[in-house]
Amino acid sequence: WSRWPTTGEAPFQASMKPWYWLRTPQNQGWRHLCAPEDYVVRNNTLVRHVVTGPEDAKVFLRNGSISVSFNSLPPMGEEGCALGQDVSQMYLASSVSADGAADSVGRHLTCGATDKAEKNWIPFEHNGKMYFVYSPSPHRVVRAEDDGSCQQVFSTDFEPFAKLKRNNSHLEIRGSGQAVFVNDTAATPSLPRPHFLAALHIYDTKAKTYSHFAYRFSDEPPFNILQVSSQLPLVEATSEDSPTNPFAFVSGLAVVNRTVAISYGAGDREARALVMTMDRLDELFACADAMGGEAVVSGNASFVGNGSVVGNTSATDNVSTAAAR
Repeated sequence: WSRWPTTGEAPFQASMKPWYWLRTPQNQGWRHLCAPEDYVVRNNTLVRHVVTGPEDAKVFLRNGSISVSFNSLPPMGEEGCALGQDVSQMYLASSVSADGAADSVGRHLTCGATDKAEKNWIPFEHNGKMYFVYSPSPHRVVRAEDDGSCQQVFSTDFEPFAKLKRNNSHLEIRGSGQAVFVNDTAATPSLPRPHFLAALHIYDTKAKTYSHFAYRFSDEPPFNILQVSSQLPLVEATSEDSPTNPFAFVSGLAVVNRTVAISYGAGDREARALVMTMDRLDELFACADAMGGEAVVSGNASFVGNGSVVGNTSATDNVSTAAAR
């Protein structure tokens, strides 16, 4: 792992296999899902969106076993889908058997809204308990149980984000991947204390663009945000399925032997990883602080904590951006 940032060669080999063993609480395969419908008046057409599985899975360890959170359209019940509730929801599968030795049941996380899409929750563990960052701004944290029950327990504000949203109503700040506990003060001189490392993205609803950042939040309740990095240098690509701007989307985060690996998809067509040393990642936080506040980006301009505008920053030294093979 320590050589990965300089060689660009992953220290492992991985193969993709279908996950057949995810079941609904009614012991059905996770295939028959609600199908939202849109009526197009101009050509008298009904468009049905058919999806046959979950998306955006986040894999994490809790009490030594594998858990997976994901978002999905709700599985159909005996009477179909409730009116107005055919929207993406968050689910949790606990004690997952990766090799299929046992089925895994997806439980609906109940503390979200059922009439609007729920996604981008960031899972993390603290003192054996399971939590999710429900939203980065405000930084809302919910505590969840294996049966899917959950409740909001903390909510804190991060003033640079609050100011950004007040001045730019077209920007939405959302979570990405999972959070990882870090306690390595020598490798994080810009924040020499234990903390959680996570990722977030800012979606510009006008320009239809994504910008991604690492951020750090407290390792103790109320889990408030401590730092936000400058923009992560991800490789973007256009989608083959729709005429959109080039984009990337972070899906996972891992820290091993002072090496940070941020997995992401480029244009929904290529699996990639941004790999860097802990020292290099820390420089991205130090760079944001040096610009007068934690930097957040929209399009080609960065809005920093004091409201001024600066140019984008990028990182190349000790960083590897590699496509997964």
